[in-house]
Amino acid sequence: MHLSDDDLHDYAGGELSPRRMAEAAAHLEACDACRAAAAPLMALTARLAALPRAGDTAADLWPALHTRLAEEERSAQVPVARVISLDERRTRRMMPAWAAHAAAAAVVFTLGFGGGRLSGTGDAAAMLVAADTVATAVEAAARVQRAGTEYVAAVAQFVAFARGGDSLAAARGRQATLAACYGASRELTRLRADDTSAVRLFRTAATALHGPAHAAPPPPPVF
Repeated sequence: MHLSDDDLHDYAGGELSPRRMAEAAAHLEACDACRAAAAPLMALTARLAALPRAGDTAADLWPALHTRLAEEERSAQVPVARVISLDERRTRRMMPAWAAHAAAAAVVFTLGFGGGRLSGTGDAAAMLVAADTVATAVEAAARVQRAGTEYVAAVAQFVAFARGGDSLAAARGRQATLAACYGASRELTRLRADDTSAVRLFRTAATALHGPAHAAPPPPPVF
């Protein structure tokens, strides 16, 4: 019997209980198929942990990101006729596909980077269940916004480096952003199975990252 996709992802993120982590580790030592499936997940977790962070403050990073993008446009001799929104800019700019995935990930970014890695399903689910007061809900929303802006700032910095023509770096960036899309949309579909936008994003990210066989939405959590 093989480890489930959820167990593999939670093992890679260190989100299983100590007992389940030990059981999964023992299984991976004996199972070539599961070990092969876990290897890219472990590698992606390491790459995500290596992404730069914007800091632990709750400051809004969008103005700095807009300035950075405008400067890059001017240096590339692309005329900027007026100030436009991020959505419009994303539509008009010729950006790598993986950079567009990064922007989509920021919109539904419910996971964040806790200690340099993606927070697990249990953490986010518990946080939302605990949001039974306005103060808690506001704090939860601020945490999501902070994680999203930090992630977008990190990807913007990575885009600047990847434009130097390093195809390996671009491929790694694509994998990292797809993994973030997958993780964020997976979390949303587990919490809100009726969110059709999250389901569509999950299926797209799952297909791009793991193939069509993994595009079925995960079951909701049991509380």
